[in-house]
Amino acid sequence: MTRFAVVMCCAATVAACRGSATAAGGDRALTTAPKYPTPFTAEQIRGATKAGRTYRYKVEAADKPASERTVTFVSVDAEGATIATTGEGNKRVTWEELRQHAEFPVPIVKTREESITTPAGKFDCIVYVVLGEGGEASTFYFAKTLPGAPVMFFIAKEGRRMMTSTLVEHRAGK
Repeated sequence: MTRFAVVMCCAATVAACRGSATAAGGDRALTTAPKYPTPFTAEQIRGATKAGRTYRYKVEAADKPASERTVTFVSVDAEGATIATTGEGNKRVTWEELRQHAEFPVPIVKTREESITTPAGKFDCIVYVVLGEGGEASTFYFAKTLPGAPVMFFIAKEGRRMMTSTLVEHRAGK
């Protein structure tokens, strides 16, 4: 599984995205390759994020019982946020770090548009498919109207889903 085992379920879920980009062999050419544009700017993520913003995901992994992962923005300011993630405690991140979680080398990413429905609602998405090593691919669904973490993502290997994380609830915060 890639380093982002579960994208910024916000920071946790999107932090996951980062791992996929380097997973493709740790290839030095990928490290220096141009990056594909991210779905949102740091400013867009900041503008959409208030203290209390919460993502709740259902996480399903092959041969394991389903679990839940919650990411909550405990506090926010002009530079970044403190995020609490289920089982991981609090972590301070900048808006730019959150944006970079969805940044991948051009040679290993393909994008498309697609509408999906999750328990949290129906979303028009920009979909990023990031190719990894050994037939692994990570697919991220970023809702166009919800700057931040993906509303769904999954990791598949040779066509078999190894892990899926689906947004069950999103609270905007105050």
